[in-house]
Amino acid sequence: MKKSIYLFTLLIIVLSSVTLFGQDDEANIRITGTNIHYEPDDWITYSMTRWVNSLAVGREFIYVATSGGILLYNLYANKWERPWTISDGLPDNFIVCVAYDEATDNVWCSTPLGVSVYRTTWRIWENLFKDEFGLFRGDDIVSFGFDGQFVWLESKDGEYFRSENQQVSFSRKTSDVIPYEHIRWFGQRDVSLKKLPELFMHGGYFIDPNGIIKDFRLDDYDITCFSSDPWNSIWVGSWGLGVGKADARIKILELLPQGLFLNNVVAFEFDDNGNIWAGGIGIYNGQSGITFWDYENDSFNYYQARFNNTLYSDQVTSIAIDESFIWFGTEYGLLRYNPSKDKWKTYDSGLGLRDNYILDVEVDDNNVWIATSLGLCQLDKNKMTQKDYRIRDVAEKDILNMKVYDIEITHNLLWIGTEYGLYIYDKFKKTGGFEDDAHGPQNDEIFDVGILEDKEIWVGLADGVEVFDLKTESWKGVPAKRFNTSMSINYIVVDEAAAWLATDEGVLKYDKDRKRWRTFTMEDGLPSNVVNCIALDGDYVWFGTPEGLTSFLWNSLYRID
Repeated sequence: MKKSIYLFTLLIIVLSSVTLFGQDDEANIRITGTNIHYEPDDWITYSMTRWVNSLAVGREFIYVATSGGILLYNLYANKWERPWTISDGLPDNFIVCVAYDEATDNVWCSTPLGVSVYRTTWRIWENLFKDEFGLFRGDDIVSFGFDGQFVWLESKDGEYFRSENQQVSFSRKTSDVIPYEHIRWFGQRDVSLKKLPELFMHGGYFIDPNGIIKDFRLDDYDITCFSSDPWNSIWVGSWGLGVGKADARIKILELLPQGLFLNNVVAFEFDDNGNIWAGGIGIYNGQSGITFWDYENDSFNYYQARFNNTLYSDQVTSIAIDESFIWFGTEYGLLRYNPSKDKWKTYDSGLGLRDNYILDVEVDDNNVWIATSLGLCQLDKNKMTQKDYRIRDVAEKDILNMKVYDIEITHNLLWIGTEYGLYIYDKFKKTGGFEDDAHGPQNDEIFDVGILEDKEIWVGLADGVEVFDLKTESWKGVPAKRFNTSMSINYIVVDEAAAWLATDEGVLKYDKDRKRWRTFTMEDGLPSNVVNCIALDGDYVWFGTPEGLTSFLWNSLYRID
C-alpha cells in the first residue's frame, strides 16, 4: 500500500513539472521534474561544460557535474552521450555534485536550488528544492553518500540529511549518527587530490604537484575531482579544461573537450557539412571564445581572441557562411575566417566600417552586407584582397548613422530592419527607400526580418509582428490576431509550415495549416525563456539562448503541438 501511495505521489509531481512563482521571472520558475508530455530526446540542450565540479562512475556511464549540466560518457560505446540539462527536467544547469547509487541504479545531483534524482527505470527527474527539506538558501549540498538503504547529504556548511534511497523525503541528522565507514561517498567528501596518481600530458600541458594543470601560456586550471573505472582508466575533472582520461598503466592524460565555449548563444550557423559555428556575448571566469562543433564526430574546437592578434574580438553578434569563409559580426569589427588555411582577418573602422559594433552580417555571391549601429556597409568579396581596399557605406543618404538591426536578401533586394522602419534596397540599381504603407509598420523599430522566398516577409517589432505578402504586395497584418503577439521579437524564421519567433518570453510558433499560435517555454524544454536566435533543420528546430544551444524535435509523429 505504501508503494502505491508513493507512485501516485510521484506521478502527481511529474505531471505538474513546472511551478511559476512570478510571471516572466526565471528566478521564480520551479521545474519540479521531467515533462512527460515529451520523449527524452525531444529537447536537448548543449551548454558550457568545461568547468567540472565532480564526477561519478556508474555501471554504464561516467557522470560529470559541470557548469552546463551533467555529461554522460558511455563506457561501453566509448563516446559521449547527449547531456542532461534543464531540458530534461533538472531545475538548473549548474551542477554542484553528481552521484550514483549502485543499490537503486539512480543518479543523484545537487544544484544551487536543491537536490535531484534520476529514476533510471522511468527515465525521469524529480527535484526537491532547498526550502522543502530545510537547507538554507546560501548553502549547497556538496556530497552524497549511499549505504545500501539510505541516501545521505552533506552541505557546504556541515549540515546532514538522510532519506530512504527509493524516496525523496529527507530529515536533518547530526554528524554523530552517521556511519561514515559504511557509506560510499561522492563529491567533496570523496575527493582527496593527494591520492591523485602521477600523470603526464602532451600538447604543452603539465600537472604540478598541487593538482593544477598548467599550459604553455601559463594559464592554471585546478583539478577538481578524479576517479577510476573498472577498465583501469583514470578520469580527471578540471575547472576550465573539462574532462580528461588516462590509462592507469600509461599515465598519459588526454583531454576530451565537450560543449560550447560560452553558454550565451547569440548567433549560430550550420555549414554545408552540418557542423555548427556558435558565438555569443559574455565572459566566464575571465574567458570567452568562439565554438566550432564537428557534429558528426562530436568534436569541438575553440577560438579565442586573447591568443590570436588577427582575431580582434570573440564577442559575437552574428554569423554568416559562404563557400570559402565564415563571417562573424562582433562587438569590435567584422571577422573573416578561412577554414582551409586556418587564418583570421579583422575588418574594423580603419578599413572603412562605419562602426565597429556589428548587429548583423549577410552574404551573397559577391558581397558581405554589414549592419552596424551607424548604418549599412558593403564588402565586395571580389576586391577585398586588393591593397588598400576599403569597405563602403550603403544608402548613406537615407540610413547613414541609423541603427541597422537586421538584413535579409531576396534576389536583388535587401530587406533591412532599422530603428526607423523597414528599408528596401535594390543592390543592382543601388537605390532604396523606406516602406511607408499606412497598413504596415511604417516608422516602427524593426528588430528582425524573416523571409519565405517569393511569398512572405515577416517583420519583428517591439510589440509583435507584421506580415507582408510578396505576391499581392500588401500587408496582411498579424495572423490569427486573437492570439497575443504583443511582445518584442528577437528573431524570426519562416518556412511553408510555420513561422517561429524568438522572444524574451519563449518561442512563438504560428502553424499555418491550423492557423493557430503556440508558445514554447521552459515548461516545455527551453533552458531559458529568453531566446536569441533560431535555425530550422528538417524535423528539428534549434534555439540559441543565454543557457546554451537547444534542439527540439518539432515534427514528431506522436505529438501535435
